[in-house]
Amino acid sequence: MTKANYQAPAPQSEGSRGLQRPRWSSWANVVKTKAKDRQKSSTTWHIGIISVSILLLISSAVCADNLASSQCGPATAVHVSAAPTTGLCAAGTASSVSGAGIGPWRWSCNGGDGTSASCFAISGLPVTDDFTSDSILQPELWQPFAANGESITLQSTSAGVALSLYVPGGTDNHSATTPNNSTHLMQKIDNRDFYVETNFTSKVSQPLQGQGLIVQQDDANFIRLGIYTTGCQAYIYGVSFENGVPFTFLEEPVENGSNLYLRISRSGSNWYFDYSYNLNAWVYDPKRTGAYGYDENGRPSMSFYRDLNASSIGLYAENAPADGSSYAFVANVAYFLNLLQPPAFFQGAPYPPQPTPPQINLWYGNNPTFAANGVPQQWVNILGTVTSPIGITRLAYSLNGGTEVDVSWGETGDRLVEPGDFNADIDYPLLNPGRNNLVITATDYQNQIGQQTVTINNVASDVGDFTVDFHCGFSKYHE
Repeated sequence: MTKANYQAPAPQSEGSRGLQRPRWSSWANVVKTKAKDRQKSSTTWHIGIISVSILLLISSAVCADNLASSQCGPATAVHVSAAPTTGLCAAGTASSVSGAGIGPWRWSCNGGDGTSASCFAISGLPVTDDFTSDSILQPELWQPFAANGESITLQSTSAGVALSLYVPGGTDNHSATTPNNSTHLMQKIDNRDFYVETNFTSKVSQPLQGQGLIVQQDDANFIRLGIYTTGCQAYIYGVSFENGVPFTFLEEPVENGSNLYLRISRSGSNWYFDYSYNLNAWVYDPKRTGAYGYDENGRPSMSFYRDLNASSIGLYAENAPADGSSYAFVANVAYFLNLLQPPAFFQGAPYPPQPTPPQINLWYGNNPTFAANGVPQQWVNILGTVTSPIGITRLAYSLNGGTEVDVSWGETGDRLVEPGDFNADIDYPLLNPGRNNLVITATDYQNQIGQQTVTINNVASDVGDFTVDFHCGFSKYHE
């Protein structure tokens, strides 16, 4: 069942797209104008009518005064770093200010005649919104952009209540490009560092459906990170638009899933991106730097350098025609979370959760044996998965007390299929005969450490020369 439906209003000639002036102020001006008109003409009327005119004048003046007796002050709708204490009301008495963390902060201005005005202020940082607990979209936080049959709603889904961004099918192009014809919901921010996370509970499945995050300077300059699919293969996709010209800095084939967590972090002109399917195994590897710089597994960077005077951040859903027509798509979003200044309580539990160190799971145990049947390959492979709800900054191994060697982790388009998968390749000649001690260490963003110790048993046997008869399916050994 739909809980709330929020269609973007038509663009106005004054102000930003989709924004309208408050109607009550225009109505007050009309009332005042009519009162003045009546006052000018009443002197020519007969005495009996003059009394009626005066009565009408008094009535109109009372209406105008009522509107002005409770009015928000200059602190309203501005970006502040803490709850405002001054400038709350231009008229009326201010209530206490509610809100915590980075807002939004709300209060009311109460007139002596029983009227009341609702007021709010927000910070310049991205503000957390848990859509699963919303009954309506918060208009002081979000500006919706929905046109051409698109819609932005709060819906009940199989995963609970979610923000739903809908793009219809047909022949129109609803891409998050220039112009941005996608369905998107934007929140104004100041041009400063931030770190945000969002959770999509929808899966792209048909050609050219997509969903993700946008950070925008203006309509021609923005950065977007998301996922799209060709119908056969999904891709994590990062694009920077500069004066309307796109530059793709990330396009990596991925597994896809019905739960997608995205993170964008900004530090000056440095941008960092990450994603996960389960909030526990994150992909970003800080060893990878520079757009389309590749690591040893052929995986492009998820970091990027770009000067951008950010003014808003938001969420989008998109589609585009494939073979003449596009596939309708609904992107469902559970939350939008500010990780730099998170709420103390989020989705029914204290937040952030108690930190836990990285976990390393070894697929084939802690005591593998190699070379029992000779040495058929150069590399000894120690396979596993590393997980952390915070994110991994480094994964490395040390063999027999030697220098640490960096190890990359998945998801990649070739060898490492899942987020957090790793393969520690050890050159076989580096192993001593018999027992070898291997220590694998994972470090997260809070400098917490998780370790696993592996005892590699190198039996170093020599099976001699042999041939294999593939036709019969068995080996013939020749000593």
